[in-house]
Amino acid sequence: MSDKLTSHFKDGKQVLPNVPPLQKVSDSVYAVLGMNPGPFSLTGTNTYLVGTGEKRILIDTGEGQPAYIGNLKQALKNIGKLYNYIIYI
Repeated sequence: MSDKLTSHFKDGKQVLPNVPPLQKVSDSVYAVLGMNPGPFSLTGTNTYLVGTGEKRILIDTGEGQPAYIGNLKQALKNIGKLYNYIIYI
């Protein structure tokens, strides 16, 4: 098996890098950690706020975990965008 596929295992235990819950990736992309760690998503899925104009596109809306919703609201505040509703099902 490739070393890249098993590099997050140390002494038989999964050890993952620290991933910040909010991260500015570039001037037009802001990442928000989905707060949903698991065996296939590792530290959790990421969602992305993309764009530079008045409106932003949200890609991959996660699972609606309570901590994620708070982080998403903070990310919107950090980039200076207001929101009316965040709906998750």
